[in-house]
Amino acid sequence: MNTKLVLKIFMILSAVLFQNCNQKTPVVPDNSNIPDNADQSDNPPTLFINTCCFEFTKDQLENTLEISNVGDSTLNWNISKLPSWLTVFDSIGVTTDKVDTVFFKVNSFNFSGDRIDQFSIQSNGGEKEIIAGFFFARQISNLIIDKSNQFFISRVGQEFFDHNISLDLEHSQYCFPSLYCYLHTSSCPDVQKEPRFLIVYSFKIKDRPFVNESISFETDTTGFILTPENGLGIPDCISQPIECQFPIDEDRAILIAKEAGLEDGIKEWKTSFHWFAGDLQTFVWTVSNTLSESGSGEGYTASGKVVVIDANTGEICRIDSWTIMA
Repeated sequence: MNTKLVLKIFMILSAVLFQNCNQKTPVVPDNSNIPDNADQSDNPPTLFINTCCFEFTKDQLENTLEISNVGDSTLNWNISKLPSWLTVFDSIGVTTDKVDTVFFKVNSFNFSGDRIDQFSIQSNGGEKEIIAGFFFARQISNLIIDKSNQFFISRVGQEFFDHNISLDLEHSQYCFPSLYCYLHTSSCPDVQKEPRFLIVYSFKIKDRPFVNESISFETDTTGFILTPENGLGIPDCISQPIECQFPIDEDRAILIAKEAGLEDGIKEWKTSFHWFAGDLQTFVWTVSNTLSESGSGEGYTASGKVVVIDANTGEICRIDSWTIMA
């Protein structure tokens, strides 16, 4: 196989396409200028960058990107319009079939507020714009905590909150705006384009040891709740008190599944208590069996059934089949 085609396939498959609040801006290749016939010997040089954007903080003052040629001939590249707060160790290069790793370092952050700037990588095989951001981490203020607590209390009531809910500051955090979304505004939710806070709570009930959940939502920098209410996992104890009683424990869930005809299967049943989003929007027990299993590693396959039970009423919400194919 042509080495240029191998390089093209490797670079595309190795890119990371997704992110969340706990991850850095994803490595997203910009391959819009790669022609369909990139494996033909008469291709001109074609610039390929392994990322669209990267971020820096006081704790991360260095970063890299990779420049490669997925065409033929020789690629001559250079970096221009670099923001004054950023230094590049190699601003020009020549490559045919190797990957050039370029190192960047923040030379100064004596400015107030976050910075988002663009610079260019120009070549005889195309030109790309790269986004660089420098972000200052922000502490979760008492105002943010108070507004988050009040929002939670509006759903469960003060007494339930005081006895069963606690703020998890260890896992709550400030979330940087997504630089990928800054570059591709039409393909991202608006919430990801701005800085925000992830607020995490621990949900435990002393006489219901199986209730041991994390509930989280996001706020903007003023404390406004960003996550839709139907996606929070907060029971509505005020208007529907039964949603916060959880009389169905693991033993009763297993008994309900047996009465519903769940087969013994070939392995021990698995149970789980958790919030079921989507159409149910409630806490449930799931009881699942394994009816078939074969192979191992990449050839592993298995199948079975799962019974979904409302943790408050004991009602069977659904019985589904499941399949694993590695």
